[in-house]
Amino acid sequence: MWCLTRMPFFSDKKVQSTLRQMVVQLPFSVGFIVIYVASAVFVLRYFTHNGVVAIFWPPTGLALAAVMIQGRIFLPVVAAGALLANLISGVPLWPAIIFALGNALQAWLGHFALNFRADSSHTLSHAREYFLIVRRAVLVAPLPSAFIGAATLHMFGLTRQDWLTNLEHWWMGDSLGVLVLTPLLLVWRRVPENWYSSRQWIEGIVGLALAALAGQIIFAGWFSEIFSDYAHGFVLFVFVSWAAVRFGRHATAVVIGLLVLQILYGVLSQSGYFYRTGNAMPLTSIWLYIFILAFTGMALAIFVHERKNSLLGLTQAHERLELVGSLAKIGAWDLDVMTGEMQLSREARRIAELPPESPMHFQAALTFLDEQEQHAHAGRVQQAIEQGIGWDTEFAMVTHTGRKIWVRSQANPVKENGRIVRLVGSMHDLTEKREKELALKKSELDFKRLVETSEEGIWTIDSEGKTTFVNERMADILGYTQDEMLGKPFTYFMTPDRAEAALALLQRRNEGIHEVHEFCLQDKGGREVWTLSSTNAIRSEDGTVVGALAMVTDITARKRIERDLQLSEERYRHLVESASDGIIVHVGGFIAYANDAALRLVGAKNAEEIIGRNALEFVAPEYRQMVIERMKIVNAPGGRAPAIEEKFMRLDGSTIDVEVSATGTRFNDSNATMVVVRDISERKNAEEQIRYLGQHDLLTGLPNRALFADRLTQTISFAAAHKKSFALLFLDLDHFKKINDSHGHQIGDRFLRQVSGRLLECVGPLDTASRQGGDEFSIIIAELEHADEAAFMARRICEALSEPFQVEALRLHASASVGIAMYPKDGLQAEVLLRNADIAMYHAKGSGRNQFQFFSEELNRTTHERLEIEAAIDDALEKNEFEVYYQPQLNLATGKIESCEALIRWNHAKKGLLAPGEFISVAEESGHIDAIGRWVLRRVAADFAEFSAAGFSNMRLAVNVSSPQMRVIDFAAFVAAVVAEHKIPAGCLELEVTESMLMSDTEQAIATISSLTAQGVRFSIDDFGTGYSSLSYLRSLKIHHLKIDRSFVADVISDPDDATIVRAIISLAHSLRLTAIAEGVESEQQLQFLKDEGCDMVQGYLLARPMPLADCIQFAKSYGKGA
Repeated sequence: MWCLTRMPFFSDKKVQSTLRQMVVQLPFSVGFIVIYVASAVFVLRYFTHNGVVAIFWPPTGLALAAVMIQGRIFLPVVAAGALLANLISGVPLWPAIIFALGNALQAWLGHFALNFRADSSHTLSHAREYFLIVRRAVLVAPLPSAFIGAATLHMFGLTRQDWLTNLEHWWMGDSLGVLVLTPLLLVWRRVPENWYSSRQWIEGIVGLALAALAGQIIFAGWFSEIFSDYAHGFVLFVFVSWAAVRFGRHATAVVIGLLVLQILYGVLSQSGYFYRTGNAMPLTSIWLYIFILAFTGMALAIFVHERKNSLLGLTQAHERLELVGSLAKIGAWDLDVMTGEMQLSREARRIAELPPESPMHFQAALTFLDEQEQHAHAGRVQQAIEQGIGWDTEFAMVTHTGRKIWVRSQANPVKENGRIVRLVGSMHDLTEKREKELALKKSELDFKRLVETSEEGIWTIDSEGKTTFVNERMADILGYTQDEMLGKPFTYFMTPDRAEAALALLQRRNEGIHEVHEFCLQDKGGREVWTLSSTNAIRSEDGTVVGALAMVTDITARKRIERDLQLSEERYRHLVESASDGIIVHVGGFIAYANDAALRLVGAKNAEEIIGRNALEFVAPEYRQMVIERMKIVNAPGGRAPAIEEKFMRLDGSTIDVEVSATGTRFNDSNATMVVVRDISERKNAEEQIRYLGQHDLLTGLPNRALFADRLTQTISFAAAHKKSFALLFLDLDHFKKINDSHGHQIGDRFLRQVSGRLLECVGPLDTASRQGGDEFSIIIAELEHADEAAFMARRICEALSEPFQVEALRLHASASVGIAMYPKDGLQAEVLLRNADIAMYHAKGSGRNQFQFFSEELNRTTHERLEIEAAIDDALEKNEFEVYYQPQLNLATGKIESCEALIRWNHAKKGLLAPGEFISVAEESGHIDAIGRWVLRRVAADFAEFSAAGFSNMRLAVNVSSPQMRVIDFAAFVAAVVAEHKIPAGCLELEVTESMLMSDTEQAIATISSLTAQGVRFSIDDFGTGYSSLSYLRSLKIHHLKIDRSFVADVISDPDDATIVRAIISLAHSLRLTAIAEGVESEQQLQFLKDEGCDMVQGYLLARPMPLADCIQFAKSYGKGA
């Protein structure tokens, strides 16, 4: 088999399937061939008329049955069996092949003829199937084979008979073989199912034995002396009929086969019924006898089988009807109108509670009805008989046991020969239904009463969403009448945007889902009505959802309250979540809530990192006890603890400065504390920076003039209280300008830092070294016993500073001139000590530098010069020798001249035009500064009118004010009077004050500045950043401008440190919302730098030198009119 499948032809799947089927059928095929050959050889040897053709050919019936059972694939096996049988019987090869093909052809034709009918099952259960076999397979199908066989015999000369005789005998043999053997094999394919009782087995065995005995008597001549007069062939029809009626097809086929064998035996032995006269009956007669016997017997058996099946079907149908009636609780009855007898089904008897099989008469049946219903029912029966009209009605009856029930009765008349002979009908027990209907009516009444009195709206809709019912309360909720709402879809009472969501919910309810939802409906006036709807599906009896029932509560008022509350909560939540301040809520000391700002403040990534932790963990240890005491104040809602500053601990262990306030509140139904935490780290850093900058020199880090003045005052107080002495050293570097000019300001600044470092190395821990500005330093040597100690310190400083300085790659040399003033010998006030030390320093410098000099009266020769100037000032005021020049200030944003600085000049009779530096300090010390200052203010106020007339009505004029001027009691009143007199607009007069002036009397300065600011006068700090800083008071003073000193601007391009200082001052000014003005701008590079860094205004020689009034006005015009 495997080898065949490797060949191309046999590789086809259909061919392979056929081969596998043949292999499976091989045992059956071998058995078939053996039986076929044996039967064929036996018949050819004993029952042929001419040795070739027999009138009974069993192999044909065997072959047809095999092909019908196994299919056409068995045809080659049939051909093989026929070929082998013929060869064994001595038939030559070619005739044998033709005979074999003819036999196979007959089997195929029979199979084809029978399978041509789609309803042919070949089980011989129906007469039409058996007759089909007889017509097609018995009578027609053998003809081609007989024709071929007879023609072959004649062509090969195998017989002496004529061709028609051979044709006739061949057909007779094949047809009889099919008629007898094929039904036998087809029927016995299935074993009979109803041969089970022992009685049937005994009857079958006895009947078969008698049939065999009768066959032997009739066909074999047994007991011929006794039964010769009675042994006729028709007797055997009794046994065949018995088998057909009692045992059906299987027994009949067996009996027929047994009798055929006995007939053949009689023919073979030439005895019995067919040889009674001593001569053999013609073969045709024998064939006809067998044909009639087999056909009659089998046909009768099949008729009986079919009849039994029909009766069985009717019985089963009746049982099914009884079962259906029982399940449906519908009884059936049949009334004979002639006799009045009634037949009742089992269910009808059950309904009437009658005993089984008890007889029932129509008159007796009427007794189950009350008197009124008896007359009515008798009338219905009479009408049905006379008019042929049935009925369908319901009535009450009493059962056989006395129980009252309700039934539905239906009936129709039945006619025979045009006359009504019977009434058939049904009865249905409606008792349970009636009881349910009564209960339902009661329930409906109760429900209607409940619906009408319900405080809730009740609304029902059908499966399409249309309103089928609303109670009065539901109509009132929406402002309609009940009739107005009926029939309308429920979406009619909603806005379109809400209807879509409602339809989706309706679909869910159509699926039988019970839900409670809030709906926003629309009343008759178009107003929103919020409702709470509890909806259930309405189902039909088969469970199909046919609608929905909703219980509706008007919650509009509640929703309004909820909405207002929600809006309030959302606003509050939004405020809390978006607040820049941290908000922490803790309950019982443990954190329950923190907003995003609080999380950022403590360095948490999410709330889980701090929720549940003790709030004190985030308080710096030194503040915890204070916080505990404060929390005692906030122990209930409404309690409040004022804001304080403390430090918070972050998760990474670092601390931050915060401002904390606490309030008692409620959180999750518990008393809680809400803590508002504001990060003030930047403010504290700014304050610290301001404090530091206000007390220290930006370049060297040494105490500046303000801090030095404060420490000098403290030292004087301490020395006075303890009778101590101390020395004040005033130091000026020799030739520093040369270093600065030669190597640039960057080298100069680094040099000054190194000088500061060496000074700090020389002084003690109780001493104070300060940079006064430029290359000037002041040193307080505290608690001296002798002047020699001051000399030692001065010498030590001179020696330290005379050592070479290594600044980058430069080796620089310097020296210092030191002036010494002793307390209390040389002065009791700070100003006197500073002045005398300064005089001594100038004397030391004039004596050859790199020296120190104690103050003495001999050093006052400079006083004479100052007195000359002082005296000349009086004459200058009288002779009007002072003039006011103006230097324009450019607004970098607008490109316009918006302000000018007023600069005084002295047109001295002998010395010519003098700058302020040559006489202002003398004027300040001599007390003339107030008079000069007032003259300048009046002059500037008068000049403002000239500016205004020239079109600069908003020109701001800045006037320098000295410290002595500010200390004059009526200074503020004087300025206010000048402003009012000349009608100077607010913001057009600006007073420039120095840092030293602010530090000398801060309270007086604050008061004066505040008073004048209220009058519209603006203030600026002149020469800001030169060391005498007042940044710690900037928040208290109403300052408008910071002027960057020219010393920083000069080398801002070449000196990174100066550039850094300028950036810091500009940034600081902007941080304090002040205007930054740069002085001394002399190059385009400086101007561009200042623009890039955001400086607001500039002045300097690059723009314009100071000039007389007329020139300044003309210059300003060239830039366009002021703002």
